Amino acid sequence: SLTDSTAKGKPDIEVIDIENDVENTISFDMEDIIDITDDNNELTILGDENDTIEFNDGSNWALSGSEEKDGNTYNIYQGFNGSSIVKVYIDDDMNVEL
Repeated sequence: SLTDSTAKGKPDIEVIDIENDVENTISFDMEDIIDITDDNNELTILGDENDTIEFNDGSNWALSGSEEKDGNTYNIYQGFNGSSIVKVYIDDDMNVEL
């Protein structure tokens, strides 16, 4: 879980890069993203076709479009938590499970 890394305070993570030709899986929910990001609540995840992102609370998320930045194309998943909008930019090479 991403929150295991937050035990000593909010780390302000903006990018997770798991592009390494190894099969990786990251599982999280909306609270995990809020806990590890700054007040913008945005996270970018880079990976490859072997990698999977699992939204543990998939019904709270929706694919809201795609965007190209820094030479990569990202699928944008957006969720709402009260008045907060949470966005996760996921490399379009990766597998996503809602």
